[in-house]
Amino acid sequence: MSFPRQAIVVQARLQSSRLPGKVMREIAGKPLLEHLIDRINLNTIDWPLIISTSSLKHDDPIYDFCSVKGIECFRGSHLNVASRFHEVCKKYNLDAFLRISADSPMMDGSLVSQFIGYWRPNLDLLSNIHPRTYPKGQSLEIINSRFYSQHFHDFDSDFDREHVTPYFYRNLKSVRFENIAFEENLSKYSLAIDTPEELERFDRFVNSEGDTWIKYNFREILNRYSAQVEG
Repeated sequence: MSFPRQAIVVQARLQSSRLPGKVMREIAGKPLLEHLIDRINLNTIDWPLIISTSSLKHDDPIYDFCSVKGIECFRGSHLNVASRFHEVCKKYNLDAFLRISADSPMMDGSLVSQFIGYWRPNLDLLSNIHPRTYPKGQSLEIINSRFYSQHFHDFDSDFDREHVTPYFYRNLKSVRFENIAFEENLSKYSLAIDTPEELERFDRFVNSEGDTWIKYNFREILNRYSAQVEG
């Protein structure tokens, strides 16, 4: 398959200590991963989508879902997520990739589009989480693939290899870095799904809002979701 030189890479796996199988848990008849994909696809984004999961049999449902939906899926190391991204860059010959976590079904696709517009090839890393001003679940990072491939071998801990970017934030003096901040600090809020309680809240929110919620921007979701949670 011929790919552009940039892509959105969604990291997904089914093993989770707090909420096993969360990215394929169904809400309103669709797994969380599909909600995320639908939210991204509402906007015209030139960068193609790749789902990056592990080669473990446990993650076969993610691969099967992608096959049915016609979505590109890459399989690699389970815990060494850093190497998985490196292999994605090599396979698809990427100049840059935008990293998103699959536990973010409320990701604002318009925010993704806007964030891509900030990217410049002379950057190594573009982020909106250092410092964080957006809610959790709206986290975006674009990484220069050549820079990444030069340095991911320096990750010297299991934590760095699993979480991919902390090494760069600890070594910002050697990184051409830019952070995109929101106009107000919303970092105390979460629009991610990481626990059974958060999954239940999201279920209540989606079922109370109906089909219209999928088109809300993250501020609209935050206002309505917070009200739903508090209610």
